[in-house]
Amino acid sequence: MHAVDRKSSAIAISGILAALCLSLLYLKSISPVLDLSIYFIISLFPAVVLIETDHKYSWLFFAVISILSLVLPINKLELLYYYTFFGYYGIIKYYFEKYMKIIPSYIAKMTLFILILLFNYVVAASFIPAGAAELFRLPVLLIVATPLFFLYDYLYTLVINYYENNIRKRLRR
Repeated sequence: MHAVDRKSSAIAISGILAALCLSLLYLKSISPVLDLSIYFIISLFPAVVLIETDHKYSWLFFAVISILSLVLPINKLELLYYYTFFGYYGIIKYYFEKYMKIIPSYIAKMTLFILILLFNYVVAASFIPAGAAELFRLPVLLIVATPLFFLYDYLYTLVINYYENNIRKRLRR
C-alpha cells in the first residue's frame, strides 16, 4: 500500500471510530445504566486505531475525542473518566506490554490505575456533598476496584486479541 493510501486509510478508520466514540459518549450521558460497559467499549477504539495505524494516530485519536467531547451536551465531570483513564488505556497498555516483562508491566498498569483512581476520587469528592462522600471510603474503593481492574485488563486483552485474530482478518478481505 502506498504512503498516501495508508494515510488516507488511517484517517478514515480514525474518523469512523471517532464518530462511534462520540456517539457512545453521548449515549452514556442519556442512559446511565450502561455506564461502565460504554467506557469499556470506548476504551477499545484507541487500541483499534493503534493496531490499524500506529501509536501516533492513536494519540491523535485520543486528543481529537477529548477536544470534540467538550462540545457534547453532557456532564463534563463524567468525561473525567474518559480523559484520565479509558481514553488512552489501550495505548499505555501497548507500551507497558511491549517494553516491559509481564510482572513489571502489571505493576506499572496497577500503579497507574491506583494513581488515576486517587486523582478521580479527589476531584469527584470535591463535587459530592459531604454526607454522600462518606459512602465511598477510599480504602473500600481500592479493595473493590483493584480486582475489577485486573478483570478489566484481562477482558480488554481478550477482546483486542479477538479483534486482531478474527475481526481484522474478515475486514481485510
